[in-house]
Amino acid sequence: MSCARRWLPIRKRSGWRRPSRGRVSSRCSRQQNRRSRLHTRRVSVTLSRIGSSSFKGSIRRCNMTIWCDAQTAVQVVESGNNVFLQGMVTTPTPLIEALVTRGEELRNVELFTALTIGPAPYTDPRWVGHFHANVLFVSAFERAAVNAGRASYVPVYLSNIPKLFVPGGPFPLDVAIIQVSSPDKHGYCSMGPSVDFARTAVDHARQVVALVNPHVPRVYGHGFVHVSRLDYAVKWEHPLYDVKGEPPDETQRVIGRYVVELIEDGATLQLGIGAIPDAALQTLTDRRDLGIHTEMFSDGVID
Repeated sequence: MSCARRWLPIRKRSGWRRPSRGRVSSRCSRQQNRRSRLHTRRVSVTLSRIGSSSFKGSIRRCNMTIWCDAQTAVQVVESGNNVFLQGMVTTPTPLIEALVTRGEELRNVELFTALTIGPAPYTDPRWVGHFHANVLFVSAFERAAVNAGRASYVPVYLSNIPKLFVPGGPFPLDVAIIQVSSPDKHGYCSMGPSVDFARTAVDHARQVVALVNPHVPRVYGHGFVHVSRLDYAVKWEHPLYDVKGEPPDETQRVIGRYVVELIEDGATLQLGIGAIPDAALQTLTDRRDLGIHTEMFSDGVID
């Protein structure tokens, strides 16, 4: 039906009359207004429950989000699922630990991780056949399992990782487990400093489970998730992981000096993780007009 205004006769006892233009609205506009009011009410209800301490250890249905404890939230994972685990400083450790406690009842759960920080209990030998980690960026916490063959390293460019999880990709996700900030007054949470391909995981996973942590900073960009996108949410308050680099030793400083000899004024740099990039940066103080095109900023770049 067209959304254009129509002059429709209104039946009254005294007969027929043509209504004034100001009192007429189309069916489409009425439906849009109704949906807008309904969404506003739902967001208000959701936000009003977030600050409540009564949901701890119990389930609260708010719009499409269930607020619960970690053990309840990870019940969404089933045998044979593909599960994304957010990494780096926002690694959702309490949810990972809760998931591993279900190990005996789960089989062939494929986990997708990248630069996990903190405990990785799913790599323990006892969970072979229950959990299998597909590691996109090997961290110190998963390296032993990769070397022993209990976990798999997936060689892939960072820019190509989102293609693994999109519809039609090789690893469609059943569950994404992430950590986000507390929602703002509009209901939006931030994924903080660890967005990368977690954005794609949140957009395409069938279910999203999140730690909602006020310590996660709000970072501008494409890393915001509306609270209604979270199927299960667990309120948690704890500082994020803090990674402190080791100062370079003499060998690493020598390598850094050799690298710097190749860098001219006006060069553009891409920098990775480790002491050698930092050692090179420490000796770049006499270069000018340097550009940075990199997926990460280390302490050496900031200094």
